[in-house]
Amino acid sequence: MTRSRLSRALAAVLVVAAGLLPAACSQAAEPQALPTEPVVVETRDGTVTFTTEIADDHGERAIGLMYRDHLPRDRAMLFQYERPSQIRMWMRNTLIPLDMLFMDRRGEIVHIEREARPHDETPRGPDGLAVGVLEIGGGLAREMGIEKGMTVRHPFFDNGQGG
Repeated sequence: MTRSRLSRALAAVLVVAAGLLPAACSQAAEPQALPTEPVVVETRDGTVTFTTEIADDHGERAIGLMYRDHLPRDRAMLFQYERPSQIRMWMRNTLIPLDMLFMDRRGEIVHIEREARPHDETPRGPDGLAVGVLEIGGGLAREMGIEKGMTVRHPFFDNGQGG
């Protein structure tokens, strides 16, 4: 095979491979569901329990609910941070609208971002400190009567449930 034919053949293989690369990368980036634990939100009308994936390290928090095309009503993700800080969340590569509940060390909701739009990279979060974020389906906080000042119960928080 001549050098120019070899170059053209190699270029053709690279073009085909480049076309397959985005699909392979997006499949590799799809997160596996994390282990779940119950998380309870106390509302005026009673408690709401979510089967919740726990994101408690940097890698898990970085991926969060990215690439998910649905989130059942009774599912959530709890982002846990080692110490209170000014947490900012965004919706990069997130395909579904979400409500974000920001909690302090006691599990008190200090801020709610309602119906964050998919793919919106606007940083969202409270002006003050938080230690956890519970992400639920967009619109559920309003529908379930979840408001600022209410309590989220899970062993991570200092609210009588361990932590």
